[in-house]
Amino acid sequence: MSFPTRINQYSAPGVEGVFASANPYTSFVAGEGALVTGQVGLTIGRFAWVVNGVATNQGTGAPAGFVPRDGQAAIVEWLAAAAMLIQSGRECTLITAGDVWARTTTAATRGQKVFASLTTGEIATGAAGASLDSFAETAFYAASEAAAKDLIMISTWSKY
Repeated sequence: MSFPTRINQYSAPGVEGVFASANPYTSFVAGEGALVTGQVGLTIGRFAWVVNGVATNQGTGAPAGFVPRDGQAAIVEWLAAAAMLIQSGRECTLITAGDVWARTTTAATRGQKVFASLTTGEIATGAAGASLDSFAETAFYAASEAAAKDLIMISTWSKY
């Protein structure tokens, strides 16, 4: 880790993939050891698709769930301070309902639907039923407002 070059005036509201509330959440049911990451691993804080028990950050149709930050990643890069990648072949968990922090690629307002990129699992927001090129609509809604590239709360419980 390099020497700090700036000090933020305010703390970050959350961290990608962390639960954003004490509301209940549900996990993708696959059975013990039955859900593993694909060849390129799985990025935390993004959506994932599952095919034959293998989860990846790319797919077709609606994603199977959201990749939470719950101790699944390992820091394997020499002298790295953090990691957002769950290594290839490791067991993983996906969240199918709940409230989590995510980084949006578009500006977000409360109540917008959350869409998942079919190639990276990153999120964008838009009107329910909208057609975003290379994105699939998810069960999640934007639960807070933010500019593009900022963190927002996304939720299956709060729909406005």
